[in-house]
Amino acid sequence: MGANVMISRFRVIGCVYMREGGEKMSQASTTILFLKGVRFEAADRLYVINRYDLVITDVRREDNGQYACRTKDAGIQTATLTVLYSPFIAFRPYSPVYAVRLGEPAELTCDVDSNPQVSSVRWSKDGVNLSGTNPFLRFSPAGKADSGEYTCTATNSIGEKSGKLRVDVQYPPIVTTKPSVVVTEGDDVTITCEVDSNPPPYEVQWSRERASGSSHIYIIHNCYPEATYRWTKDGQALSETRQTLTIASVSLLDNGRYSCTPSNSQGSGLAASVQVNVFDPPIVTTMPSVVVTEGDDVTITCEVDSNPPPYEVQWSRERASGSSQTLVTNATLTLRSVRRDQAGNFSCWAQNQLKLSGKREEFRDGRAFSFLYVQCEFGSRATLP
Repeated sequence: MGANVMISRFRVIGCVYMREGGEKMSQASTTILFLKGVRFEAADRLYVINRYDLVITDVRREDNGQYACRTKDAGIQTATLTVLYSPFIAFRPYSPVYAVRLGEPAELTCDVDSNPQVSSVRWSKDGVNLSGTNPFLRFSPAGKADSGEYTCTATNSIGEKSGKLRVDVQYPPIVTTKPSVVVTEGDDVTITCEVDSNPPPYEVQWSRERASGSSHIYIIHNCYPEATYRWTKDGQALSETRQTLTIASVSLLDNGRYSCTPSNSQGSGLAASVQVNVFDPPIVTTMPSVVVTEGDDVTITCEVDSNPPPYEVQWSRERASGSSQTLVTNATLTLRSVRRDQAGNFSCWAQNQLKLSGKREEFRDGRAFSFLYVQCEFGSRATLP
């Protein structure tokens, strides 16, 4: 004897025996029920009425199978219960998120349990249908574009069900920075380490290369998935921001190449570096006064500290009228056979050209003065005005 029933429905399985000749057994006969080979015990969903009829409420797919009742007078009778239900879907691997390493092969399997069997299986990714009707998807190899939410939909004559699983393609960090940054001494500078990684980096390491070949390292640890970066320099906090290193009030000592190396659970990325060039206007120094004997030669040197180097340096003679006369266009002024009328104020002027990142070209200059005293030899003549 057999019976079909939809899942979640109500079903009565009768235990009726006929004697030889078609005579029905007496209800007074002792009845013992067996469920799938196990002696029956009443439960919330299963109970017996009329001493020998088994009632199953809220039928479930696990109720599928053969049931037997055994009477003391007439032996065993069996009945098969077939539960019909729409598909139940499970994924392999059994996880809501399937982590796959970039470049490696992977397979996603949609396990379907249904009765009757499914008539179709189809896949979609992020709401877009994919070709093919197989219960599995293969990635050979997995690429970044394969990350996303996958849906497996199975259909049979009872209904349709879908299951979702997220594929997460993970890869070590890929890092980029600007090749160089140019700033003026005294300004603040921020350099950014752009990191493409999955999962996000748990550590980003900045290092500054020294002229000797050694480097100073700045390290920041952060949590997954949100990243928080704390940067330090020589043990002192500089700033706290995301993927950036900020140096406040830069000086010429901050010139150099800075490297960024991120790390995540998939490994460490290749270091990317940025050259920080700190530019400053010319600082001009010279002797404030020079004494020379009339008729001698004199050389006055102008020292210029500038980054970048000055593209123009000149010495001028300052006139009483306020105007000036350019004498030479280099850092060294030499006067031959100095005359007393050449005494006076001389100035050294230097100019450099700054091309700052994100700004127009700027010209900066500096100036220093040197007074020339001309003394006469003892016994020489001088004409008073």
